[in-house]
Amino acid sequence: LYLLFLPLEIYSAFKWLTIPCTVFACFLYIGFLEIGQEIENPFNYDENDLDLDLFCLQIQRELAEITAHPAPDPSGFIFSQFNQPFAPHDRRTAIDILRENKNTEDHQSVADVRQTLVKNYQLISEATFRKKR
Repeated sequence: LYLLFLPLEIYSAFKWLTIPCTVFACFLYIGFLEIGQEIENPFNYDENDLDLDLFCLQIQRELAEITAHPAPDPSGFIFSQFNQPFAPHDRRTAIDILRENKNTEDHQSVADVRQTLVKNYQLISEATFRKKR
């Protein structure tokens, strides 16, 4: 109805330009409606829609590839020299953190690391919270 009565509203101001202005307004208004309709449902089976089936298939393939290999032993990557769990705030490795907290090297287990990491995480979050204020 808006587009139907638009020429009657603007005729007094635009005179002979009423027709091109109405065509332009119709093109704009209907274009916005079409864009909104396409955005509402992007996962359909039209040519310009996103292919959700392909996305799901790719995720399925990647999950199958990930689960095809056995899970690594956590001590293999936790006690690596490259593991800095609190970087960039704290550049110590997990081994250094355990040594400072336990002062012994024979207690390097995953449970000890978890306890130490939780304690250090709390310390870092408290220090960070104080800095923000």
